[in-house]
Amino acid sequence: MESKEKKLVYAMAAGDGTAFTALYHSYASRVFQFVVRYVKSPDLAEDLRQEIFLKMWENRKQFKAVNAFQPYLLATTRNHVLDYLKRIAKSEAAQAEIIHHMPLEAPGSDFSLLEKEYKAYIVQVLNSLSPTSRKVFQRCREERKTYNEVAEELGISRDAIKKHMVRAMKSIRAAIEKDFDIYLLILLSLAIFLAIF
Repeated sequence: MESKEKKLVYAMAAGDGTAFTALYHSYASRVFQFVVRYVKSPDLAEDLRQEIFLKMWENRKQFKAVNAFQPYLLATTRNHVLDYLKRIAKSEAAQAEIIHHMPLEAPGSDFSLLEKEYKAYIVQVLNSLSPTSRKVFQRCREERKTYNEVAEELGISRDAIKKHMVRAMKSIRAAIEKDFDIYLLILLSLAIFLAIF
């Protein structure tokens, strides 16, 4: 942590609101970009950003023991987003808000490690599917083909395609429930299929 930033962090930990404001202005944009990447809705991302910084202020005394502020803040942000996704896991309205803002192509990000984790996890889960289910999933999700197009290409019925997709999504859901830290977002992002077909 740079000495100027370290002084700000220690001052904030001691209750200095001006130091907190300075840190907020330094990191607010990065926190927002991280959050919106995963929840997609700008309004929701703004609310979560405010919650994250409020939490940071409320727990400011613990920052006396923090040696690297930026990694700590990003870890806090990640955990807050995951906690939020856990809370809304069964809320169709909240999921719909996220899915509504979710592009098919994810924008670039400084947080490439999370993207790599996401992709590696998806590959691992897909490898556990049957060859046909994996092929159907890849055609529908990665190649953006409709159920009808994939059915024609593979020579099976549209209903069979739908069953393979349901099977794939159930497998991914089960994997997420077993190892939630790899992001409920995986499940939410898959739900976009339902809006396409």
